[in-house]
Amino acid sequence: MKCEKCGSVANSFCTIEENGQRREIYLCSLCRKKILDAQQQKKPIDISKDVFCHNCGVTLKDFMESGYVGCESCYEQFGAMMHKAIVGYQKNIENLGKIPPRFARREKLNELNKLLEKALFNNDLEQVNRISREIKALGGGR
Repeated sequence: MKCEKCGSVANSFCTIEENGQRREIYLCSLCRKKILDAQQQKKPIDISKDVFCHNCGVTLKDFMESGYVGCESCYEQFGAMMHKAIVGYQKNIENLGKIPPRFARREKLNELNKLLEKALFNNDLEQVNRISREIKALGGGR
């Protein structure tokens, strides 16, 4: 296939909006990048307007309502708005995952050992005794 903008070899099939109408065209990577760059340089994104992914056609409004993207190009297209959306859906942007029980114990022991070192450094004997009891209860020795 040939790029419908410049005539070179096309490697992308995109949906674009021109004059208020959606149109599906083949583009080379250079022309696709130019179109995406031109769209990103426009004024700030307004959800009420129909901003959409040029690759799969998912609109920004659809993404903000559902939290789902249609393809990998959506991440490039909606990147600026994704952070706000993700924070809106969950309390943290990082995926911390769950810690398996055998590692959770080790993690807790490491944390308590650090606190114990700090308490020893500050000569806080009450803290040292309390932390030592917690470490002993978890099965860690010191």
